[in-house]
Amino acid sequence: MRFSRGAFLTGLGAMALSPALGAGQAGAVVSRKRWIMSDETFEYCIGGDSQLAAAMQDTICYVQGEGQSYGLRRINSNIRRNLNEIENMVSSGQVVAGENMVFAIENGTPQTPVEQQLNLAYTCRRAAEVLHSVGATLITAPAAGIIENLDPSYDGNHFKRMQELRVYAKCVRHADGMDIQAQQLEQHVNRYADIVERAAAQARNENPTVKVFGGLTTNSLQSTPDDYPTAAEIYRAARAVRAVVDGYWMNVPPNRQTGIRNTEKARKALRLFYGLEI
Repeated sequence: MRFSRGAFLTGLGAMALSPALGAGQAGAVVSRKRWIMSDETFEYCIGGDSQLAAAMQDTICYVQGEGQSYGLRRINSNIRRNLNEIENMVSSGQVVAGENMVFAIENGTPQTPVEQQLNLAYTCRRAAEVLHSVGATLITAPAAGIIENLDPSYDGNHFKRMQELRVYAKCVRHADGMDIQAQQLEQHVNRYADIVERAAAQARNENPTVKVFGGLTTNSLQSTPDDYPTAAEIYRAARAVRAVVDGYWMNVPPNRQTGIRNTEKARKALRLFYGLEI
């Protein structure tokens, strides 16, 4: 099922950094959250759990590839880390109206070319122009690791430097959405919430209509590879920023030891988020 750019931009408006919501308000907010997830995660969590699918009816999900929607609003969404690849996909007709692109701007493997990181405002503007020209939408996702290239001599907190360099503002100026890649801190819920709230504020000050996503993950920190978050910890992180985000990116990467993706943990976290038993 495909939707126009206009459909993407309607729905939730920009949320203020408000106090905790009342029970009725919170339930309404939950029902309107958007999710980015892989096709494997979507099929396992939504396709394999009729209760969860019922709880998430009409929720917008950005999922790679066409497939069953199970009553949700499934939007075909690719993920790329290189502006040149995005341009090539659009010019060759691989991205069409109503689809979405997540532009993960990262310093890992694969890496966003350093020149594109250093010219972040232009890079994101160009990606938006190319995608909007065919009626597609753009969600940017800058990772804190790019500070290693933006400010190589800096040895402090990367998220703090992202704020100081206005990375989030540059990434949303022309974009439709932005994911805050703070997922590796989700087990430290207060730090996670502080980073997401500050990044969301900067993003919306620059672009009041932008949709803001909070990153979540089933994986561990590289520095503590054996300490994996539980479904409850993922849920608590999501709940902590519920009032300031429009949705979440549920990352389910391969386990560092086994290489297996823990989609069951993601399903349990989603069930907790929607008030279902696990």
